[in-house]
Amino acid sequence: MPRLLAPAILLCAVAVCCAIGTRPAALQSTVTLAARPGQADAVARAARRAGAVVTARAGRYVQVRATAAQAAALGQIARVERPSVPQADAVISQGVARMGADVLRSHGLSGKGVRIAVVDLGFGLGWRSLLGKELPRADEIDAVQSFDRTTSRPEIEGLSASGAETSHGVNVTQVAYDIAPDARYTFVNYHTQVELSEAVDWLINGPDGRPRVDVVVHSNSFLDGPFDGTGIAARAVDRAHAAGILWVNSAGNYAHRHWEGTVGDAEGDGFADVGTDGAGITFALDAGQSMGATLWWSGCDRPAAYQLEIDRADRAIAASGQRDGDRSESVVGVATVAADTFALRVRQLTPGARCTLEIFVAGAELGAQAVVASSVPTPGDARGALAVGARDWRGDAPADYSSQGPTEDGRPKPELVAPASTVVWPGLAMVGTSASAPHAAGAAALLIEQARALGQPSDPDTITAALQASALDLETPGFDSVTGAGRIRLDTTAPVIVATRPAAGEPVAPRARVSLTVDDDGTIEQSGLLVDGQPVVQAEGVIKQLADLSALAPGPHTATFWVRDMAGNRSEQTVPFTIDPTPPTVTIEPSRIVVRDESSRRGTLEIETADGHGRFASRRTVPVRFVGGEAVVELPRPIAVLGAIVVRARAWDEVGNRSDVVTGTVSSREQG
Repeated sequence: MPRLLAPAILLCAVAVCCAIGTRPAALQSTVTLAARPGQADAVARAARRAGAVVTARAGRYVQVRATAAQAAALGQIARVERPSVPQADAVISQGVARMGADVLRSHGLSGKGVRIAVVDLGFGLGWRSLLGKELPRADEIDAVQSFDRTTSRPEIEGLSASGAETSHGVNVTQVAYDIAPDARYTFVNYHTQVELSEAVDWLINGPDGRPRVDVVVHSNSFLDGPFDGTGIAARAVDRAHAAGILWVNSAGNYAHRHWEGTVGDAEGDGFADVGTDGAGITFALDAGQSMGATLWWSGCDRPAAYQLEIDRADRAIAASGQRDGDRSESVVGVATVAADTFALRVRQLTPGARCTLEIFVAGAELGAQAVVASSVPTPGDARGALAVGARDWRGDAPADYSSQGPTEDGRPKPELVAPASTVVWPGLAMVGTSASAPHAAGAAALLIEQARALGQPSDPDTITAALQASALDLETPGFDSVTGAGRIRLDTTAPVIVATRPAAGEPVAPRARVSLTVDDDGTIEQSGLLVDGQPVVQAEGVIKQLADLSALAPGPHTATFWVRDMAGNRSEQTVPFTIDPTPPTVTIEPSRIVVRDESSRRGTLEIETADGHGRFASRRTVPVRFVGGEAVVELPRPIAVLGAIVVRARAWDEVGNRSDVVTGTVSSREQG
């Protein structure tokens, strides 16, 4: 049987141990009170009078810890909502070389003087033990601040959206620290949208009235709408941007966990036409697996209400309708005991209505039924957010999970993509846009340091424009909804090919050694050789190996050498060469030896001489150079030898083709 995960207002239940015979204290949980405009102060005062604890505020939203009875009472003066908790967008870092950051690092840029805040749900139990190792030293950290009034975890330990221990913030920090090791760091944790909003205001308003940081990296996404940049978290991000803070946000991992469409109820069966066939969205869960889904609706042709359901065998096992009239949202979840197949269905409570429905799913894949477009959650949808999608660091392979744009109001997202699937711990790689965002934040820190050193602008828009201008375009030319402007590339200088083997005009044997000499400040990823347009050799790094060219016809050919660095810059050089499978010929004449080879420029001749009895034998090797296909070597003049002289000779051309051994007899008189 599945276990229902009720999308209740009361969240994060606390276990209480009581002495025998005593009554357990009423449990308090975190809820959000949505006050009417201008009534937030009054609601906060009323909450305190009712015995609730006000833990955070953002605009008209007041976050409190309250018992069920207190929450019910407060519902008379304000709308009571469950707190919105983000999903970590999943995260070592081979990405340094992939972005070309190693080149900037080799030129002395390390993020010095730049302040980076890592804002996350939690940093885990042992984050202090990593200081000076995987994390910055204690004296490189400007502040450690928690805004988490929900989980009761000490310091910045925090909990994930599912209530589990999480060190997500540590993993994110490691990536940024790999790229910008001399930056100053601030660690901030929170648990709800309201707490995030408070954290942003703290970051904006430092003790001197100016922002505390230059860059924020936030690798989390809220699945609560709206997704048009107008939600609580998105507006907080916009405030940070307006204050001069570059906010780098993961785009999300929801390309295959998202469905969207403008639909009605064409069949009149009481359910909106959701899914590829209009009958709902099926998904599978393994035993012990849990999932949750959020429905958001907008753009309706009339006021409308819906109920999101999870069905099994055409029977609803979990359902949640709209809890208030101001938020067009429904949330539902389930956990399984045994593996099974389920369906998400949307019950249409307003007959005849037609709306744009958007479903985000956490914990399950929708496969071919997913709608990948507009799958960027909030606050990646914020106008002030630099939303960063993922690309596998190994060869820039597509990351099919990476959320795609545009936003609900049609704005392009993501702005860029950056490496993911990089290793943060031995044997552990961060797979997801959570790894991509800190890559982008670290890259931005290097550019900010560089701009300041040159006396140039380093505001968020300027740095974002610089990152986009130098990005490596990976998809269709220009900006696209999959990769934005492309993958971040800090090094745009192509490798320089210094020398090739074969060189221009050089003959080679059917089996020849080929190689490159390359000059590049970055890291060479691959290189290769094409002959007459066909690939022959490809290798990691710089090629230096034996190539089989035996299938090529003798005579002239064209070699194209290419080399690409990790950042994606590529160079080519084309050289003519000749396949020479023919050995030279050797002729012994009375006073000289003639070597003929039409294809070679130079070679080697080995000469042995002796008298008829084998006495006074000698051997020597001489280099030869062909002029008009012919090289002539004078025979050595013998000393104190009378009569016949036996001469043996053989030759090699420059590619290694060897002639037959030729033997001749000449007299000493013939030599001189």
